[in-house]
Amino acid sequence: MSSQSNLLDALAEDDDTSVVLGLRTVPGDPSSLPSPGTQKQLPLIACCLCALPIVPNAANQCGSCLASQFDLAAVLRNSPEGLHITQCKRCLRYERVSGTDRAVRYQRCDLESPELLALCLKKIPALNGGAAGSALNVRLRDAGFVWTEPHSKRIKLKVSVTADVVDGKVSVAQRVVVEFVVRTRQCPDCNKEFRKDPWGAVMQLRQRRIDGDCAGVRTVETVLARSSKLREKMLSVDVARSGFDFYFPGQSEAQATATALARFVPLRIRTSRRLVSADPKNNTANVKVTVVADMVPLIRHDLIVLERAGGSAGRLTGRLALVERVTGTARLIDASPPRGAPFASLFDELTADRYWKREKHVRVLLEPRRMVRFVVLDLELCQQRTGGGEDAVYQGPNSGVEKYALADVEVAREADFGVNDESFRCVTHLGHLLQIGDNVLGYDLTAATMEWDPKRCLNSTVIIPDVVLVTKVKGKIEEDGAGADDGAKVTRPALSKKAARRKKRGAKKTEKIESGLARMGFGAPEGEDAGHGKPGGVDGGEEADFERELQEAEELLDALTAKDGGKGSTDAKKGSPAPSTDPVGT
Repeated sequence: MSSQSNLLDALAEDDDTSVVLGLRTVPGDPSSLPSPGTQKQLPLIACCLCALPIVPNAANQCGSCLASQFDLAAVLRNSPEGLHITQCKRCLRYERVSGTDRAVRYQRCDLESPELLALCLKKIPALNGGAAGSALNVRLRDAGFVWTEPHSKRIKLKVSVTADVVDGKVSVAQRVVVEFVVRTRQCPDCNKEFRKDPWGAVMQLRQRRIDGDCAGVRTVETVLARSSKLREKMLSVDVARSGFDFYFPGQSEAQATATALARFVPLRIRTSRRLVSADPKNNTANVKVTVVADMVPLIRHDLIVLERAGGSAGRLTGRLALVERVTGTARLIDASPPRGAPFASLFDELTADRYWKREKHVRVLLEPRRMVRFVVLDLELCQQRTGGGEDAVYQGPNSGVEKYALADVEVAREADFGVNDESFRCVTHLGHLLQIGDNVLGYDLTAATMEWDPKRCLNSTVIIPDVVLVTKVKGKIEEDGAGADDGAKVTRPALSKKAARRKKRGAKKTEKIESGLARMGFGAPEGEDAGHGKPGGVDGGEEADFERELQEAEELLDALTAKDGGKGSTDAKKGSPAPSTDPVGT
């Protein structure tokens, strides 16, 4: 009796093969064995091949002899064309046949991912209704990857299966290593890139300003550099005068990208179609779609006026306003606030729809390049400071001090020191940011030339200030062209003047395209932040402003992170490969 118990224990612990009469069991599961009372009634017999004492079964063979006669490895590896999977060499996606129509699609799968494991298991005929698998009723129990060299073009799986043999009366379980060969074939999407005009839709992103300062376009560059999901559907990119042209395979990808970018910059999206060719016999047509995304021509620190003649446009209609921040909407703040006004009434949001409906009545009076440097001589808050002490200054969201507060400030031009004693007084919203002796940038309205009629544009209660303070600065402002080598020799080109100008324009456009693509993260090496730390990257000041805006607007930071599936805001943090599409040949 002791030998019979030991044999049953060994049979229960066998991981490779289990044989139990009349039962289809899972190896290693003692609960599936006969009860102790039944075990006592079953006599032991000798295996008909190796004479090992076993419990009687339909084959009268032990597990080892039965497994040697029924080789499940040959059943799993049996395929008319051999076990293989197809991968596109350009975009690294795998071919997948799905649906009742057996449509061929291409899916992106990482190495040793659950998606790739499911794709490989569907390629095994015995597990998916094959003739050999149906005869033995082969069932999958477990599967996993066996490590292979990534460049070997081989994928190995360790598969645990169970099959019914001897007319389905005995279940045999085995572990088999199955090897797949990775074949390469170009997918239809990548094949289109080598045709003439492979794109089906183009998104024209534009920000048209008189001064040519397209800060909104640079914000889009930063967003694209941080999100590989927005770049992967783009076929190519071309640089235009005041923006970019993004080419996509179809209209859905272009509209989805425009909608995603509308969360970070205010856009007006319009769609037009152009018929290229048509086949009336087959009822088909080749249509090119153009998605025009016009950005609101407002940038941070613009001084604007919302004319009262255009009707109500919010709380700041008929007043001077500063553009504090531009994200999905333009946030405005009163540039000439009354001393006793409620602080909440100084802010307003200008959406893209509201702007384009009143485009002729929203005028930009002064641009950031016309700001003047001032020095704070005296400062007095209009209201008592709340929190942080009497002399506390705003240092960030966790400083316990509100960012803005109304204050009466006396300033003087930095250029007037040692020349005259002229000073100006104004009411500003930078009360918690400034201290006596600080440098601040602002607009000098007494010396500025502006083509506008204050009586027609402003309300009668608005008092035009002499100075509008915009932002606090540190350090000195570098002059344009500083450090240039004035004594450099200029060599005359050997070409004609017309050819030289044409060559110079071509080189300038090529450089502009390359720098734009680098800023947006196209062609960035794996593991390196796109658009950061490279000569063609986003300028340090602009990158710092965008970082500051993201920290102050948590919803934008969450939206930008969500573009990469919630795994991080940059490709380097995700550890994902470079974009799948290479915009070469733009």
